[in-house]
Amino acid sequence: MSFMLLATLYACKKDDPDAENISEDLEALYGVDHQITTQSVADQCFDGAMNALFMPQGADTPQDFLYPVYIPSLDELPLSYEISLREPFVGMEVTAEDGGSGSINIVDGHMEEVVLGATFGSCVATMDVEASIVPSGDYFAFTTTITMSDLRGDDQDCPVPQVDPCTVELFMTSVPD
Repeated sequence: MSFMLLATLYACKKDDPDAENISEDLEALYGVDHQITTQSVADQCFDGAMNALFMPQGADTPQDFLYPVYIPSLDELPLSYEISLREPFVGMEVTAEDGGSGSINIVDGHMEEVVLGATFGSCVATMDVEASIVPSGDYFAFTTTITMSDLRGDDQDCPVPQVDPCTVELFMTSVPD
């Protein structure tokens, strides 16, 4: 690679408007663990039956995830790492990418065998996760799409999705832990 190309790439990185537009208050949100809370669920798989998995105390009661989740700083991106939220979402590999304007996109989240539990018994599904994480004041707002496919297990336990694959959208917030 030529010196001129390296100098051009460095100049572009240094002049990144997204890095300069992050206020000091927002900077405190990045590069630390966060407590993530599910605020609402839009189940397009089982006509609302998945709501209990993500908000077990009801739609009016926000649900905190058990484990804190690291939200990387923008200069660490892209970053592949493992996150754990709560059962059954433990040990999921994800990649965080720069989404522009201070936002972060989570891509490539994949879990091959997620036991749905509760009323779904031993039913297992493959889940793929993508999220958009946007700074909003002193917290992050998340829009997360979980794509479920390949439901398998005891036929009486596995529900029949409205479409296969199907999606569940979670609307969440997070604050530094």
